Amino acid sequence: MGVWRAWWVAVWALLGLLVTPAGAQVAEEEVSGLTTHGLLTTASTRLSTGESADIVYASVRAGEFVTVTLTTHAFVPYLIVTPAEGQQIDQRGVLDQAVVTFVASIDGPLQVIVTTDAPGQGGSYHLAVRVGEFNGRLAKGATVLETGEYSRVLPVWVPAGDYLITLESTDFDPYLIVHANRSELNVAHDLAGKRQMVSAAVHVSEPGQIAVQVTTQTKGQAGDYCVCIEARVPPLTVERVQSGTLGADDWVLGGAWADAYSLPLPAGQQLAVSLTGAGYQPTIEVYDGGGRRTESVTHERGASLTFTNSATGTVQFLIRGPGPNVGGGYVLTVSPVSLEALQPRPTPETPAAGEDSGAAE
Repeated sequence: MGVWRAWWVAVWALLGLLVTPAGAQVAEEEVSGLTTHGLLTTASTRLSTGESADIVYASVRAGEFVTVTLTTHAFVPYLIVTPAEGQQIDQRGVLDQAVVTFVASIDGPLQVIVTTDAPGQGGSYHLAVRVGEFNGRLAKGATVLETGEYSRVLPVWVPAGDYLITLESTDFDPYLIVHANRSELNVAHDLAGKRQMVSAAVHVSEPGQIAVQVTTQTKGQAGDYCVCIEARVPPLTVERVQSGTLGADDWVLGGAWADAYSLPLPAGQQLAVSLTGAGYQPTIEVYDGGGRRTESVTHERGASLTFTNSATGTVQFLIRGPGPNVGGGYVLTVSPVSLEALQPRPTPETPAAGEDSGAAE
C-alpha cells in the first residue's frame, strides 16, 4: 500500500433539528459508572417533533476524548449530545448503533438525549459514555475501499489545538488516515514504533470536525482496534533506531526502492538524523510537520541531516536506494537535539518622520 493513498470522506452534517420544547418535563437520570440502560415507550417524554426521549448527564474535563455510544435492537438510534460549551451534535445511528465522539473544550456537564429517528419508535437501549479511547471492529459488513481493505470513518468534533491520534490493533496491521484542515494525512509505519500501532499529529486551526479513518495495510485483514486522541503532542525524548531492508517488495519512487516512516512532533523540536546502508549508499529526505523538505548530505555508507520541526505535525522520513534495483539492509537513527520555542523575532520599529532614530549624526 502506498504512503499517500487517496480516499474521499463524506462531510457529516450537524442536523440541529431535535430540541426539547420550552417547559417540557424531560426525564433525567445520572450516569452510573458511565453506562446506563433505559427504555423508551409511548409514555416517555416527547421531543417537539414527536419522538420519545430520555436525558442522561455526565461530567467531562477539558481536553478529554469522549465517546458516546447508543446501542439498541429495538429502534433506529439517534443521539443529541451537548457538551458544556453548548455546541449541539446530532447523530443518526447506523444499523443498531449511534456514536458521537468529541474532545471537550472546557470542564462541565455533558448532556446526552437518547431518542429515535421517527415518532412511534421505542424499546430498550444501552448507553455508554467513555473517556480516553474509542473501541471498534473492522469485519465483514464494514465499508470496503477500492483497494479491498475494510475501513471505518470516525468523525470527531474538536476545538482548535494540537492533537496526537493513535490507532492500535493486535489483530491487523493498522493504517491511519486523518482528514483535517481540508487535507489528508496517511500513516502506515511509525518510526521504531510497535508494529500494531501507528500515530499522527495534527494542528487544527479552527474548531470543527475532523475525520479519523481506520483501515488496514493488507486486503482481508480484520479485527478489533482502539483509537485514542490526546490534546497534546509530546516531544521526542529518547533516540529512535529503525532497521529495515530496501528490496523488490518495497514501493518504487523515482525508479528506486523506497521506505517511509512517520513521527509525530511538536513545533520547535530539533532532531539529528543518520542513515547507514549495508554495502550501498541510501539517501533520506525529511518532510517536517509544516511540509518543509530537508535533504540529507551523503557520505561513504549513508547520509545524515539535522532539522528543526517548523510546525506541530507528522514528520515523514523517506528512504530511497541510489538507483534501480539497488538495496539491502539499512539502519535509521533519529536523536533529539533540542526543543526550541519558535518565537518570531521582534521587528525593529521604523521611526516616524521627525523622530530620532538613534543613529549618530
